[in-house]
Amino acid sequence: MAWGAKGGRGVDDLVERLISGDPSLSSLHVFASRKFGREEVQKLCQALRANTTLKELYASGHHMTPQTAGMLGAMLAANTSLVSICLGDDALGDAGVQELVDGVKQNSTLQKLDLENKGISSKGVASIAAAIQGHQSLQQLVLAHNHLSDEGVRLLQPALALLRRLDLRGCDIGSQGAQCLATALRETDSLEVLLLDDNPLAEQGGSALAAGVWHSQSLRELHLCNTGIGDEGVSRLALALPHASQLTHLDVSACNIGDEGVSDLADAISDPFHGIADKALLNEEFHGAAPTSARLHMLKLRDNKISDHGVKELGQAMQQSSSLQDLDLAGNRVGIQGLKCLSAALVLQKLCLFNCKLGQEASDTIVSCFQDKGFCNLQELDLTGNEVEAPQMHSVLEAVQQQGVAPALKVLIIGGNPAAQTDSFSELVAKARAARPTLDIAWQATDPGQGG
Repeated sequence: MAWGAKGGRGVDDLVERLISGDPSLSSLHVFASRKFGREEVQKLCQALRANTTLKELYASGHHMTPQTAGMLGAMLAANTSLVSICLGDDALGDAGVQELVDGVKQNSTLQKLDLENKGISSKGVASIAAAIQGHQSLQQLVLAHNHLSDEGVRLLQPALALLRRLDLRGCDIGSQGAQCLATALRETDSLEVLLLDDNPLAEQGGSALAAGVWHSQSLRELHLCNTGIGDEGVSRLALALPHASQLTHLDVSACNIGDEGVSDLADAISDPFHGIADKALLNEEFHGAAPTSARLHMLKLRDNKISDHGVKELGQAMQQSSSLQDLDLAGNRVGIQGLKCLSAALVLQKLCLFNCKLGQEASDTIVSCFQDKGFCNLQELDLTGNEVEAPQMHSVLEAVQQQGVAPALKVLIIGGNPAAQTDSFSELVAKARAARPTLDIAWQATDPGQGG
């Protein structure tokens, strides 16, 4: 990748390389310190019209007027090599976006259009939708951190049929927008990744989205962090999970979820019909075939309101699961019973317990589970920020040195605990590393495995 250099110079050196067809210049980042006004944009666009080597153009953070955006749009209409672009700043606005996407509509190679934080409203979305509807090459659309609102999603919905990845983080989307996205999920067999983090979906929006997830046969990742879907929303989503045959990654962190919602997730993982009295009504509501167990590989539940009881139910469900390998419980209340159940889940490979306030008893339980051959397939364990004192952490480090204890463990993250502040801790870590050189023990910010 070529980066702009400091000093306020323009783009003449970059233009020369583009005109010469430099094969090493396939990705270009016009650094913010470069001068990139009307004259510079014009020069770059002229060079890119005939260039066939550049694949990625990144000029985010530069102020652009509708006129300069129009120059870039005209260039895109002629260019036959670019596959990814990110241009302009938060002042680009609806008028600038309209000029830019006029060229996108005529381009036949573009795969990713990144318009994050470009000051776009629902008016600008109308232009984007018109440009990308039916676009044969575009696979990824990033509109994160624009004020789209529910109206913007409504306008965008008809244009989503061919996209594979859609990023709508922080776009002020509520329940009505979620309903539009649910309709899109029903109608497309292409969308694989949907990012909706930091939108006020609330419980109603989560429930609406669940109906679309139920019918999706392409969705692989669903990101709903900080959307406020609560127990009701995640419970409705849990009913849909066994029907979403491709969904493997689910992030519902910071969603105000408690034990009730986690219990329903656990049911979806182990037995999708457990606790449902009227199965006929369930199928009638969602219009689907009989479900199987959810196929989740990764589940992120950090910073919710889950107690040890909820963790226990989840651990028991994972003992019957053959798929859920990566579990993030950071910021929840994990205790003794939950840890015991998780330790018996043979499928578990990665467990994050960052800031779970484990304390002495839970730390001792981890050691006990290790010694009882628990966590036998665990590859990564994050115990950062858990108020673990020196004696308990010493026991953990002693345990992992024993033959046959957590034999698959490759990464142990233990920073941010009082134990790490003691004078002898570095010696304990050094001893454990020497006894088990294949285990990466991270406890300082400079260590490669530091988590949290």
